[in-house]
Amino acid sequence: MKARMILMALCLSLVACKTYADSTVTVTATNADISENLDLKTVATLFGQAKDLEQFEQMLNNPDSAFSNLDLNGDGYIDYLRVIETRQGYYHACLIQACIAPTLFQDVATLIVE
Repeated sequence: MKARMILMALCLSLVACKTYADSTVTVTATNADISENLDLKTVATLFGQAKDLEQFEQMLNNPDSAFSNLDLNGDGYIDYLRVIETRQGYYHACLIQACIAPTLFQDVATLIVE
């Protein structure tokens, strides 16, 4: 496993769930590796296009899209990305995690929705 952990945050400030596609999205990579191995603009676009988080996860893992080349465990296979949602008041945090072993997950992105 890589010595450095890949961390980055996608911050989305949205007024309502139905306005995803019409909202401005700011994408920031805090590590050059994430920019090379995960297309952050596509992640934000897919989030805006998805009708729910299940569809968003399916879109992230579409083998035909090839926007993710994350292989954090170095096994030669692109890691599956799962989406986990947590809520606190009016805020939703959508964590994107790379599945690097059956019970081991690495956070690679966080989307915060208001």
